[in-house]
Amino acid sequence: MAERQTQLTADQLYPGSIPGLGFLGIKVKKRRTKGRGEKNMKRKNIVGLIAIVAIVAAVIFAGCVEKETPVPTPSPTATTVVPSITITSKSGDEVSWREFVEGTSEGVYGSDLKIYVLVYPTDAGGPWWVQPDVDVLRDGSWETNCYFGRDPKLHPEDKGAHFRICAIMTTEKLREGQQLQKLPDYVVKSETVKVTRD
Repeated sequence: MAERQTQLTADQLYPGSIPGLGFLGIKVKKRRTKGRGEKNMKRKNIVGLIAIVAIVAAVIFAGCVEKETPVPTPSPTATTVVPSITITSKSGDEVSWREFVEGTSEGVYGSDLKIYVLVYPTDAGGPWWVQPDVDVLRDGSWETNCYFGRDPKLHPEDKGAHFRICAIMTTEKLREGQQLQKLPDYVVKSETVKVTRD
C-alpha cells in the first residue's frame, strides 16, 4: 500500500494561530477555561455593564430635566395697607343741627370694614349716637350728614350745647340712631373732636 503523504496546512503547522491566518505566524493565547481569570473577567464585565447603564440613565434623565427659570421677586412697591381714619372737623368748631362731617381713610374701600361716625352730647352725659351711614369713595374720602342735638325750632335751648365727635372703623354692624354707653370694638379710631352747637 502506498503511503499517503499528507500536506499540513499553515493552521496545523502553527497550532493556536488564528484560523486562516496561521501562515502569518500570529498566535492567540488560549484562555484557561476556569479559574481566577474567568472570575476577574466576570467582574470586569459586570462593572462595565453597570457603568454603561449609569451613562445611559444619565443621558436619558439629562433630557428630562427642565431648566429652572428664576422666580421673580416681589416688587418693593407692593405693601400692605394699614387701616387709618381721620376726621376733618377741628376741636372748637361750631356746628349747626345738621352738619356734614367728613374725613379720609385707608384700608376701608373694598374691605369688610365699615366707618361709623358717633356723636356724644357732652352736657347731657351721653350716650354715643350712631350717625347715618358713611359714604366711602375709592380714594378713601368719606362723609355723612350728622345730627347735633334736636331741631332748633322745637328746642332752641340746644344752642351752645357741647358735643364730641369721633369716627371708627369696625367690622361690627351698627344702625343709625343706635345709642351706645361706650364705644364699640373698633379696628381704628379717629381723634375725638369737641364742637359747639351754633
